[in-house]
Amino acid sequence: AGLLECATLEDYLVEVEAGLAFVRRTGNESTAQWLESYRWLADVLRGAGPGADGGEDTDQIPLDRYAGNPGALLYAHIARALAAAVVEDEAGLARHAAAAMSMLEAAPGHYPTAIAHLLHGLALAARARAADPAGRDQALAELDDVTAWLASRAADAPDNFLHLVRLLEAERAWAVGDFRAAASAFDAALREVAQRQRPWHRALIAERAARCYLAHGVEHIGQDLLGQARQAYAAWGATAKVAQLDWAYPGLRPGSGPAAGVGPGRPVTTGTLDLLGIVAASQALSSETGIDGLHARVVEVLSAMTGATGVHLLLWSDDRRQWLATPALVPAAGPARDAPMSVLRYVQRVREPLVVDDVARDDRFARDPYFAGMAGWSLLALPVLGRGTLRAVLLLENRLLRGAFTADRLDAVKLIAGQLTVSLDNAQLYAELTESRARIVTAADQTRRRIERDLHDGAQQRLANLAIQARLAQDAAPPGSAELVARLDTLATEANRAMGELLELARGIHPAALADGGLRPALRALARRSTVPVDLQVRVEGRLPEQVETATYFAVAEALTNTTKHAGAAAATVTVTADDDVLRIRVSDDGRGGADPAGGSGLVGLRDRVEALGGRLSIRTAPDAGTTVDAELPLGRPGPG
Repeated sequence: AGLLECATLEDYLVEVEAGLAFVRRTGNESTAQWLESYRWLADVLRGAGPGADGGEDTDQIPLDRYAGNPGALLYAHIARALAAAVVEDEAGLARHAAAAMSMLEAAPGHYPTAIAHLLHGLALAARARAADPAGRDQALAELDDVTAWLASRAADAPDNFLHLVRLLEAERAWAVGDFRAAASAFDAALREVAQRQRPWHRALIAERAARCYLAHGVEHIGQDLLGQARQAYAAWGATAKVAQLDWAYPGLRPGSGPAAGVGPGRPVTTGTLDLLGIVAASQALSSETGIDGLHARVVEVLSAMTGATGVHLLLWSDDRRQWLATPALVPAAGPARDAPMSVLRYVQRVREPLVVDDVARDDRFARDPYFAGMAGWSLLALPVLGRGTLRAVLLLENRLLRGAFTADRLDAVKLIAGQLTVSLDNAQLYAELTESRARIVTAADQTRRRIERDLHDGAQQRLANLAIQARLAQDAAPPGSAELVARLDTLATEANRAMGELLELARGIHPAALADGGLRPALRALARRSTVPVDLQVRVEGRLPEQVETATYFAVAEALTNTTKHAGAAAATVTVTADDDVLRIRVSDDGRGGADPAGGSGLVGLRDRVEALGGRLSIRTAPDAGTTVDAELPLGRPGPG
């Protein structure tokens, strides 16, 4: 029953027939009755058996034969309700869904009971749309109970149920005439189901959304969604449903309309949808500037386009002569240890796409440890080439189906790979730029620290010695030399004043407290020197990387300087917290607000420093509402101490 949710009907039927053959040999009549409904449902949806039109022939197998087998009878009703929902037999849907709901105790906790709730909810929504006010209120109350039941399941298992909850929410809004809420909920359901390997859920949600839009006169979106539904039903193998849609909407058939794009009066075909999907995917990939984000987007795009259960992007490093695992920044990427090395070596050698219908039956790869114990595993591997050199390999897996990657899917992936070559170049350049900016900042900080040390050990010490010598000379002056004593006193005072100014200058270049004691004492010193009272909270354990500590200190220093000079604030708050991955900084005040990062306030340089280390800086300010500066810095290896 679970395979129906994620496989094509053809592969589902193969398993059903194998199961029936097995139970006949073993005499397991009880299980055979369950499997009969499985086979019946697949035949109806594929147009290979009675009941494809949704009429009373759906009951050709008498339900009373399951009277002694409550579990089999429950699933027989669920199967008939599902078929009725797909072929739009509202009477059959209502009858069988209600019967299934009355028998849920026959299979408590089993996944099909959730499908029974969904189908009953669809029937209740249809009843509410057609009923008078009193009948509608009763149907809506029951629908709310069903939706709440599914929502409680979604709280623990959103991948299985959240899109179904959104579908019932959309159906309810449609039933009460709230088109705006219905459109929003259908959109949420479509977004959720696009991330799941649930073929018929995707098809049914797209079709239900299309019906709603068409009922409200929104023809263009309705036709578009019907095209998506047809495509999803065809991919699932529900040929009877596809034929029903083609009869009702001839313009949905591929090649039946104008080839020139999509617009009013132009039907949306599956080819158009593929092209639109590829264009959208290319745009999405081109917006990514980092390897991590690029890998995540590749997984999202190709999983949705091909139905792959796994998508991997493996980078080839000429310098290291090895495959690198992703997601990871290119310089820090480690070797790819969990990967089918036989496939990677093959693609690296031939530099051509590889499609394998079942790796267990292909002698070239069957002995690869990566595929150990697996059967029915299909594979698509595509080299990503740039300027004649191998940059990466796209590896798509489907661990549920044989032959999952067809020729048209290969063509789509090739187009995506072309964009991926450009995106990899962009990501590499961006990584190199970020590294160079970080090196410049680090070099500048080291120079500042050296200057601070030279000032402390050189000019500062000489001024201190000069002040001491002046005082000693003042004490040794003979009686009657008042003018000399006064001049020596002035000299000592000026030397001390110059030493204080030099100390302040050195602290601005690089604070000694930061190098010696770390963030906590350095930030305490900053807070003490501020003329605006500061509430300081530093929740950081141990030392951090030197460049992170330096960036944090100057971020707080710059923000407090702005508060003192420009904000007219009565108080400021500084919070610094760290977890395993990120250091977070927040400086806020209660001043007049209106800070302008481009107004020469030093915030531009601060943003450059933070971003050079791979961090982010944001500023929230408004007149008379104060200013808040937030920064996040990634943490690497621990710093000294």
